[in-house]
Amino acid sequence: MKLLEAVIFDMDGVLIDSEKEYRRVELNLAKELGIPFTAQEQSGYVGIHQQVMWEEVLAKHGMDLDADEITQTEEDRMFEYYAHGELDAIAPSVKLVKQLFDNGIKCGVATSSIEINADAVLKRLGIDKKLSALVCSCMVENCKPAPDIYSKCVADLGVNAGGCVAIEDSKNGCISAKSAGLKVIGYANPTSGNQDLSAADVVVDDMSEVTTALLRSMFEQRD
Repeated sequence: MKLLEAVIFDMDGVLIDSEKEYRRVELNLAKELGIPFTAQEQSGYVGIHQQVMWEEVLAKHGMDLDADEITQTEEDRMFEYYAHGELDAIAPSVKLVKQLFDNGIKCGVATSSIEINADAVLKRLGIDKKLSALVCSCMVENCKPAPDIYSKCVADLGVNAGGCVAIEDSKNGCISAKSAGLKVIGYANPTSGNQDLSAADVVVDDMSEVTTALLRSMFEQRD
Protein backbone atom coordinates (compact mmCIF):
# COMPACT_ATOMS: atom_id res chain seq x y z
CA MET A 1 0.00 0.00 0.00
CA LYS A 2 1.39 3.40 -1.00
CA LEU A 3 1.60 6.27 1.48
CA LEU A 4 1.11 9.99 0.96
CA GLU A 5 4.52 11.49 0.19
CA ALA A 6 3.72 14.93 -1.20
CA VAL A 7 0.99 17.29 -2.33
CA ILE A 8 1.36 19.51 -5.40
CA PHE A 9 -0.84 22.57 -5.72
CA ASP A 10 -1.81 24.45 -8.83
CA MET A 11 -1.55 28.16 -8.04
CA ASP A 12 -4.18 30.11 -9.99
CA GLY A 13 -7.62 28.96 -8.93
CA VAL A 14 -6.34 26.79 -6.08
CA LEU A 15 -4.10 28.97 -3.90
CA ILE A 16 -5.48 32.29 -5.14
CA ASP A 17 -8.68 33.19 -6.94
CA SER A 18 -6.93 34.81 -9.88
CA GLU A 19 -8.74 33.22 -12.81
CA LYS A 20 -11.24 36.11 -12.86
CA GLU A 21 -8.29 38.53 -13.16
CA TYR A 22 -6.85 36.46 -16.03
CA ARG A 23 -10.26 36.55 -17.70
CA ARG A 24 -10.49 40.32 -17.34
CA VAL A 25 -6.93 40.92 -18.61
CA GLU A 26 -7.20 38.50 -21.53
CA LEU A 27 -10.60 39.67 -22.73
CA ASN A 28 -9.57 43.34 -22.46
CA LEU A 29 -6.34 42.62 -24.34
CA ALA A 30 -8.25 40.81 -27.08
CA LYS A 31 -10.68 43.72 -27.36
CA GLU A 32 -7.83 46.26 -27.62
CA LEU A 33 -6.26 44.23 -30.45
CA GLY A 34 -9.50 43.47 -32.26
CA ILE A 35 -9.31 39.73 -31.62
CA PRO A 36 -12.78 38.07 -31.55
CA PHE A 37 -12.16 36.15 -28.33
CA THR A 38 -15.15 35.25 -26.13
CA ALA A 39 -15.40 34.44 -22.43
CA GLN A 40 -16.52 30.92 -23.36
CA GLU A 41 -13.39 30.41 -25.48
CA GLN A 42 -11.21 31.82 -22.70
CA SER A 43 -12.55 29.34 -20.13
CA GLY A 44 -11.30 26.48 -22.33
CA TYR A 45 -7.73 27.73 -21.86
CA VAL A 46 -7.74 27.81 -18.05
CA GLY A 47 -4.57 26.08 -16.87
CA ILE A 48 -2.74 26.50 -20.18
CA HIS A 49 0.22 28.83 -20.64
CA GLN A 50 -0.73 32.14 -22.25
CA GLN A 51 1.78 31.75 -25.10
CA VAL A 52 0.08 28.56 -26.27
CA MET A 53 -3.34 30.14 -25.90
CA TRP A 54 -2.53 33.24 -27.96
CA GLU A 55 -0.82 31.20 -30.67
CA GLU A 56 -3.91 29.02 -31.03
CA VAL A 57 -6.35 31.94 -30.88
CA LEU A 58 -4.47 33.94 -33.51
CA ALA A 59 -4.21 30.90 -35.79
CA LYS A 60 -7.91 30.14 -35.37
CA HIS A 61 -8.92 33.65 -36.42
CA GLY A 62 -6.20 34.00 -39.07
CA MET A 63 -4.72 37.10 -37.46
CA ASP A 64 -1.17 38.25 -38.22
CA LEU A 65 -0.22 39.44 -34.73
CA ASP A 66 2.79 38.61 -32.59
CA ALA A 67 1.84 36.03 -29.93
CA ASP A 68 5.13 36.66 -28.08
CA GLU A 69 4.34 40.36 -27.77
CA ILE A 70 0.77 39.74 -26.60
CA THR A 71 1.96 37.18 -24.05
CA GLN A 72 4.57 39.60 -22.68
CA THR A 73 1.95 42.33 -22.33
CA GLU A 74 -0.35 39.97 -20.45
CA GLU A 75 2.45 38.78 -18.17
CA ASP A 76 3.39 42.39 -17.38
CA ARG A 77 -0.21 43.23 -16.47
CA MET A 78 -0.55 40.11 -14.36
CA PHE A 79 2.70 40.91 -12.54
CA GLU A 80 1.19 44.21 -11.40
CA TYR A 81 -1.73 42.25 -9.97
CA TYR A 82 0.41 39.52 -8.42
CA ALA A 83 2.97 41.90 -6.89
CA HIS A 84 0.80 44.88 -5.95
CA GLY A 85 -2.87 44.04 -6.45
CA GLU A 86 -5.36 42.83 -3.88
CA LEU A 87 -4.83 39.06 -3.90
CA ASP A 88 -7.90 36.95 -3.25
CA ALA A 89 -6.23 34.15 -1.32
CA ILE A 90 -8.09 30.85 -0.99
CA ALA A 91 -7.61 30.63 2.77
CA PRO A 92 -8.23 26.87 3.27
CA SER A 93 -5.58 26.09 0.64
CA VAL A 94 -2.99 28.33 2.28
CA LYS A 95 -3.83 26.82 5.66
CA LEU A 96 -3.47 23.31 4.21
CA VAL A 97 0.04 24.04 2.91
CA LYS A 98 1.08 25.14 6.41
CA GLN A 99 -0.52 22.08 8.03
CA LEU A 100 1.17 19.69 5.62
CA PHE A 101 4.52 21.38 6.22
CA ASP A 102 4.05 21.05 9.98
CA ASN A 103 3.24 17.35 9.52
CA GLY A 104 6.39 16.72 7.48
CA ILE A 105 4.59 16.19 4.17
CA LYS A 106 6.35 17.83 1.24
CA CYS A 107 4.50 20.43 -0.81
CA GLY A 108 5.13 21.78 -4.28
CA VAL A 109 3.51 24.14 -6.77
CA ALA A 110 3.05 23.41 -10.48
CA THR A 111 1.79 26.50 -12.25
CA SER A 112 1.31 27.86 -15.75
CA SER A 113 2.29 31.31 -14.45
CA ILE A 114 5.83 32.55 -15.03
CA GLU A 115 8.36 32.28 -12.21
CA ILE A 116 8.54 35.96 -11.27
CA ASN A 117 4.75 36.07 -10.86
CA ALA A 118 4.61 32.81 -8.90
CA ASP A 119 7.41 33.98 -6.60
CA ALA A 120 5.54 37.22 -5.89
CA VAL A 121 2.32 35.38 -5.00
CA LEU A 122 3.88 32.71 -2.81
CA LYS A 123 5.86 35.28 -0.83
CA ARG A 124 2.78 37.43 -0.31
CA LEU A 125 0.84 34.38 0.88
CA GLY A 126 3.65 33.59 3.34
CA ILE A 127 4.15 30.02 2.11
CA ASP A 128 7.25 30.32 -0.09
CA LYS A 129 9.49 28.85 2.63
CA LYS A 130 7.10 25.94 3.17
CA LEU A 131 7.41 24.64 -0.38
CA SER A 132 10.03 22.12 -1.50
CA ALA A 133 9.51 22.68 -5.23
CA LEU A 134 8.15 25.28 -7.64
CA VAL A 135 7.78 24.41 -11.32
CA CYS A 136 6.46 26.83 -13.93
CA SER A 137 5.49 26.11 -17.52
CA CYS A 138 8.55 27.96 -18.81
CA MET A 139 10.74 25.32 -17.13
CA VAL A 140 9.39 22.40 -19.19
CA GLU A 141 9.05 21.60 -22.87
CA ASN A 142 5.29 21.06 -22.91
CA CYS A 143 2.74 22.87 -20.76
CA LYS A 144 -0.47 21.47 -19.29
CA PRO A 145 -2.33 19.26 -20.30
CA ALA A 146 0.96 17.44 -21.05
CA PRO A 147 2.41 15.69 -17.96
CA ASP A 148 5.80 17.49 -18.10
CA ILE A 149 5.20 20.06 -15.37
CA TYR A 150 4.02 17.46 -12.84
CA SER A 151 6.72 14.97 -13.77
CA LYS A 152 9.37 17.65 -13.11
CA CYS A 153 7.75 18.74 -9.85
CA VAL A 154 7.69 15.13 -8.61
CA ALA A 155 11.37 14.74 -9.55
CA ASP A 156 12.30 18.02 -7.84
CA LEU A 157 10.48 16.89 -4.70
CA GLY A 158 12.43 13.61 -4.74
CA VAL A 159 9.31 11.48 -4.34
CA ASN A 160 7.36 8.91 -6.35
CA ALA A 161 4.48 10.05 -8.56
CA GLY A 162 2.34 7.25 -7.11
CA GLY A 163 2.67 8.80 -3.65
CA CYS A 164 1.60 12.29 -4.69
CA VAL A 165 -1.70 14.13 -4.85
CA ALA A 166 -2.24 17.10 -7.15
CA ILE A 167 -4.92 19.70 -6.49
CA GLU A 168 -6.26 21.34 -9.64
CA ASP A 169 -9.16 23.55 -10.70
CA SER A 170 -9.04 22.98 -14.46
CA LYS A 171 -9.61 20.20 -16.97
CA ASN A 172 -6.14 20.76 -18.43
CA GLY A 173 -4.49 20.60 -15.01
CA CYS A 174 -6.30 17.42 -13.97
CA ILE A 175 -5.30 15.68 -17.22
CA SER A 176 -1.70 16.83 -16.79
CA ALA A 177 -1.39 15.48 -13.23
CA LYS A 178 -3.22 12.25 -13.98
CA SER A 179 -1.02 11.63 -17.04
CA ALA A 180 2.05 12.01 -14.81
CA GLY A 181 0.79 9.25 -12.52
CA LEU A 182 -0.50 11.34 -9.59
CA LYS A 183 -3.77 11.06 -7.74
CA VAL A 184 -5.85 14.17 -8.36
CA ILE A 185 -8.31 16.28 -6.41
CA GLY A 186 -10.38 18.55 -8.62
CA TYR A 187 -11.55 21.79 -7.01
CA ALA A 188 -14.74 23.02 -8.68
CA ASN A 189 -13.89 26.69 -8.30
CA PRO A 190 -16.82 28.69 -9.72
CA THR A 191 -14.50 31.48 -10.89
CA SER A 192 -12.61 29.03 -13.12
CA GLY A 193 -15.60 28.51 -15.39
CA ASN A 194 -17.43 25.29 -16.12
CA GLN A 195 -14.48 22.91 -16.01
CA ASP A 196 -14.65 19.19 -16.77
CA LEU A 197 -12.91 17.66 -13.74
CA SER A 198 -13.81 14.06 -14.61
CA ALA A 199 -10.11 13.06 -14.75
CA ALA A 200 -9.84 13.73 -10.99
CA ASP A 201 -10.12 10.96 -8.40
CA VAL A 202 -12.04 13.22 -6.03
CA VAL A 203 -13.94 16.45 -6.72
CA VAL A 204 -14.67 19.04 -4.01
CA ASP A 205 -16.76 22.19 -4.08
CA ASP A 206 -14.84 23.92 -1.31
CA MET A 207 -11.15 23.70 -0.46
CA SER A 208 -12.05 23.34 3.23
CA GLU A 209 -13.10 19.79 2.31
CA VAL A 210 -9.46 18.92 1.54
CA THR A 211 -7.86 17.81 4.78
CA THR A 212 -4.79 15.79 5.64
CA ALA A 213 -7.15 12.94 6.52
CA LEU A 214 -8.77 13.05 3.06
CA LEU A 215 -5.37 13.13 1.36
CA ARG A 216 -4.15 10.13 3.33
CA SER A 217 -7.39 8.24 2.69
CA MET A 218 -6.74 8.34 -1.05
CA PHE A 219 -3.97 5.79 -0.49
CA GLU A 220 -5.84 3.44 1.84
CA GLN A 221 -7.16 1.21 -0.92
CA ARG A 222 -4.58 -1.28 -2.10
CA ASP A 223 -3.68 -1.11 -5.77
